[in-house]
Amino acid sequence: MLVIFANVLSVILPIRAETSTAYLVDRLGACLRRFEGFSDVECIVVDSASAPPFTTRIRALCDRPRVTRVVDPAPVYPFAPGIARNLGAQAARGDYLLFYDVDLVSGDGFIPALDRWCAANTDPCAFLMIPCLYATRAATAQLSHGPIELAPYLASYLAGENHLVDNIAVSTSTIVVSREHFLRLGGNRADYQGHGCEDFDLLHRLASYSPIGAKPADYYIDERTRFPADYRGFRAYLAHYALPHLFGGPLTAHLWHARPIVRRYFRRRQRNEALLQANMRAHDAGGPSPPLPAPWDTTDPSPPPIRDYLRELLASAGRDPEIDIGLFRWKPGVAAPQGSRRGKLKKLILRPRQFFEDAKHPILRRLARLLGE
Repeated sequence: MLVIFANVLSVILPIRAETSTAYLVDRLGACLRRFEGFSDVECIVVDSASAPPFTTRIRALCDRPRVTRVVDPAPVYPFAPGIARNLGAQAARGDYLLFYDVDLVSGDGFIPALDRWCAANTDPCAFLMIPCLYATRAATAQLSHGPIELAPYLASYLAGENHLVDNIAVSTSTIVVSREHFLRLGGNRADYQGHGCEDFDLLHRLASYSPIGAKPADYYIDERTRFPADYRGFRAYLAHYALPHLFGGPLTAHLWHARPIVRRYFRRRQRNEALLQANMRAHDAGGPSPPLPAPWDTTDPSPPPIRDYLRELLASAGRDPEIDIGLFRWKPGVAAPQGSRRGKLKKLILRPRQFFEDAKHPILRRLARLLGE
């Protein structure tokens, strides 16, 4: 019997479980249990070439109501989550899509908040971008058991501490968007290798049809920084979509896991960054693509500088920017994480110019200028 889903939220959960990432299967199970209590939610699990022992477990986990398992017919290596998300969107039957990684956790109010947004939305091009707290290894042990309450973790982060939350992801791949609009945009581009930048590519296109203001002059700058107050370019622009949800929700937390530098999943980053720049500029140079308007069709000014915006946002949430300083810097006395040898090697491989800029020896810093020429 064909079941027609209307006004349903389709949660897309990509996974590739291998020996080194066996923990993903248990995390998938936790996600499915978290969402199964909501009758207006269906889950689409996209299994992209998991190793055979894990495939059996994933199949068993998906044997429950309102869960569909999709097997990737042409998996690519390294794992490309954007392609897996596209497969999930094609199999989804709900009006709205939620892209959700199995490494994420969220509280009891998460799905009701998304339902309210979907019910209130009248703009076919709108999207909801959900910020994410990156839990430390110690905090992950706490978040992996019992009810999920993220308020204490957010409070610790905003206070400038780093023992519970290591970092924050503001512009994330965790978005809600109408299925029709996502497919009309062509979904995630398949030309990104592995992980990295496919999410910014999609966010850029989504923002171009639902702009919060004109693009600033420095929009195409791509500079990764730890603190949102230091964001520049498209990272600063896109942050305006998600930052308000830090205080009123929805919000997620990402569970800790190791990130081996040897994995090709991470080593394709530089190629993907160059591709992102080319794709963004090509998209922006295009004209109307009916039924969509021309990209960035707005007369509104550019958003305010990110530091000013953060101060206004904190004040409007009843918080003191001089006390809740975590978006700007660490609290005095909090030790910055010391870069491990693995972390320094990763920076050298992925971001050689930044590696030499941060070096203490003046000769090494000169190499940064050579790389920039």
